[in-house]
Amino acid sequence: MGLHPFTLSFRNELEPKFLEDYYLTSILLLRISFIAGFLYYGSFTLLDYLVIPESVRIVSVIRFLVVCPVILIVYALSFTRGFRKYWQLAASLAVIVAGLGIVAMTVVVPGIGRDDYYVGMFLILIYCYMLVRLRFIPATITGWTIVVLYALSLKLYPGVEPQTAIANLFFLIAGNILGMLGGYALEHYTRREFFYRHLLLVERQKVEEANVHLEEKVRIKTAELEQDLAERKKVEKELIRAKERAEESDRFKTAFLANISHEIRTPMNGIIGFTSLLQEKGLSDEKKNNYINIIQKSGQRLLDTINDLINVSRIETGIDTVVNEVVDLNGLTEDLYRFFLPEAEQKGLVLSFTSKLPEGLARLKTDREKYISIITNLIKNAIKYTFEGSIAFGLKVLPEREVCTIEFFIRDTGIGISADKLEAVFDRFIKVSHPKTQAIEGSGLGLSITKSYVELLGGTISVESEEEKGSTFRFTLPCEPAEVEH
Repeated sequence: MGLHPFTLSFRNELEPKFLEDYYLTSILLLRISFIAGFLYYGSFTLLDYLVIPESVRIVSVIRFLVVCPVILIVYALSFTRGFRKYWQLAASLAVIVAGLGIVAMTVVVPGIGRDDYYVGMFLILIYCYMLVRLRFIPATITGWTIVVLYALSLKLYPGVEPQTAIANLFFLIAGNILGMLGGYALEHYTRREFFYRHLLLVERQKVEEANVHLEEKVRIKTAELEQDLAERKKVEKELIRAKERAEESDRFKTAFLANISHEIRTPMNGIIGFTSLLQEKGLSDEKKNNYINIIQKSGQRLLDTINDLINVSRIETGIDTVVNEVVDLNGLTEDLYRFFLPEAEQKGLVLSFTSKLPEGLARLKTDREKYISIITNLIKNAIKYTFEGSIAFGLKVLPEREVCTIEFFIRDTGIGISADKLEAVFDRFIKVSHPKTQAIEGSGLGLSITKSYVELLGGTISVESEEEKGSTFRFTLPCEPAEVEH
């Protein structure tokens, strides 16, 4: 598509067309978001009455005499003719004012307002990155401006416990980074959808030109009618395929947004909720440790989701390259076995490393990190979906192959996969549906990334499975033995 990896702008004449299209497709949602934001921002007066009744007057001044008028002004300006020239700037300033309003509330309201009202900035960040249609760069600048304003308020207007201030600032920065990732992904797939629509339009124009040409040829040469019709059908098939690709891209974007929204929002809610609970006075050490454990697990889940998104993005953009080095597959695989053994035993499973490569073939040239990622994903999946029994894996050389080929296999006694789902397990966001797996977390990207890595290393991956009896995953790698050192 020719996108700049940082600014996400097209490197050709498509950029002005995209900006025009982006404005036209965003203006209605922008207006709806600003009206909803006005009502939403104002409705929190009810919370003010319940939580900080003594400070309702000064907080209402901030809400209704500063922030809400700015929101309404930008909404009104959106109906003016020249708004499209500065709509990103206007929306950014409105979001910054809304964020500054929250910062001001945390400064002027003592007690719970000073400590906890900062959570409102997470709602502002959600509006910034997801709802008002700011592009990635303006949204990033806006988000970090809000973070900096809050940090300055902590410095210039002391009053928050240092530990609370550090925790608040840490989670606000983490939330802003997640917003950046979401905003980046949202704009990337919006631009990709526009790119395919543009290709579809170009193809349609070609078809229209072909139709005119065909009609002229029919009038001149009736004898060539059959050949012309065949050419027209071919062009129409290409148009259908282009349309299907565009529709598939749109479906993928919708599925991506739904899944990633859930994967980010769920642990984020856990982090915010239990961070608030930690600020309650009189908590026992047991409850504090329990809350901290939940926050750590939610943070790890967010980190895993981010890592998966980064890997998918690198694969999509083609920047993930293979870095070959000499690797001892036996030793490396045995290290992974020892690493996962405690987790398997804790779940009551028997984990075994059943077969190794001959010494002469164990040291090969391959990408160490990608090999580790592939094996790790397959073992973690096996442990996750096996509730009793055993898991066995190993390496072997496939016989009767023209080219030397190594196979890794992992066999479990887990829940298995139905026959109609086998072909889809390597698709993105596909997770096994089973009564025992309802509480299992995961983005559904692991096997998709694994398949991409196997193919990058020149191999293939397959699965055999039977419901309630288990699954066997296999992937192959070409032999490229390392040179023997003398």
